[in-house]
Amino acid sequence: MTNVLETLLEKRWILKSSDKALYYQCRDSLGEVRRFAVEKMGCQIVENSLLVKIEKIPAKPENYMGIGCFDSVMEYVLLCMMLMFLEDKEPEEQFILSQLTEYIASNVPDGNIDWTLYTQRRQLVKVLRYAAKTGLIRITDGSDDMFMDTVLGEVLYENTGTSQYFMRNFSKDIMAYTKPQDFEESDWFEMNEDRGIVRRHRVYKRLLFSLGMYREEETDEDFEYLKYYGRRLEDDLEKIFDCQLHIHRTSAYLILGDGCKMGREFPANNMMSDLLLLCAGLIREQVDKGKIVPLADETIRISEVNFDQIVSTVKEKYGNGFTKSFREMASLEFVKTLKEELCKMNFIRMEKERHEIVIFPIIAKMTGRFPDTFLNKGEV
Repeated sequence: MTNVLETLLEKRWILKSSDKALYYQCRDSLGEVRRFAVEKMGCQIVENSLLVKIEKIPAKPENYMGIGCFDSVMEYVLLCMMLMFLEDKEPEEQFILSQLTEYIASNVPDGNIDWTLYTQRRQLVKVLRYAAKTGLIRITDGSDDMFMDTVLGEVLYENTGTSQYFMRNFSKDIMAYTKPQDFEESDWFEMNEDRGIVRRHRVYKRLLFSLGMYREEETDEDFEYLKYYGRRLEDDLEKIFDCQLHIHRTSAYLILGDGCKMGREFPANNMMSDLLLLCAGLIREQVDKGKIVPLADETIRISEVNFDQIVSTVKEKYGNGFTKSFREMASLEFVKTLKEELCKMNFIRMEKERHEIVIFPIIAKMTGRFPDTFLNKGEV
């Protein structure tokens, strides 16, 4: 069960058309997987002749949970418009790109689409490439590079039939929803009579789908659950995954071992992760020296000016060991890039009105530094 569960947690779905052997392996193991997913996480399993997937709905949305290759809200709008377009298409039905562009131009809210603009064509191409990579559509003939060059460029696509399973299913009419929190609460509205089940689902989801779980006013009862059932939860998770559960006074983390692969991990094998580790190391040094004092909830609140100085020090101290792009990056751009990534990973929160940075306790769980030989001689 372990390998199948990790695979389903790592991937959006398993398509029969892409990997028939893995598809059947997952379907054959769904009994145990469904039991864990439904009982522990409250996540439903979708299985049919096209695909197998776990509906991975987080207990709390995080910045890093979006589509990584998308850079703007418009790309999400175009994706939703494409999904609406595909609803009227049968599986294996073909269509040309101009049919899609006409549909979007006619139905997009505010009608603010002009395909003669390179920026908007580029955004649509990015969505189409993501859709093809994900398995929503299949390219039959042509290249989207032609559309990138000119609005007259055509491509022939095929609807795979998987688009109807891309979005989550709601058991309640969402037309009355007025704020993002309504979508979060919709997972639990039918289960108020058993808060224990709701709490268990929420805790498992926070540990499996987020980088860390923090004690806040709205999560007090979740930490009470960890207090009483932490050992049982630890046994459950460590029995299935190569992992360790670390529970602290105000935070909890699931630390994955080398043999566990279920989605995006930190640190990744790239320069950005190295930079964030180096930044964490300098913050820890400041705490150890008493220059920064954590608050009672173990967060750190620091002025934006002081935080920017810490990030700048990372470049000044270790810059010779960076890859070329980061080594040659201007200091202001370097600081901005790292702050955006730290926010995206939910390591910090920027409070712009107060010109302050809130540093979350996860920073204390990691550190990075170059060898002493590098510091002394400037050699990696």
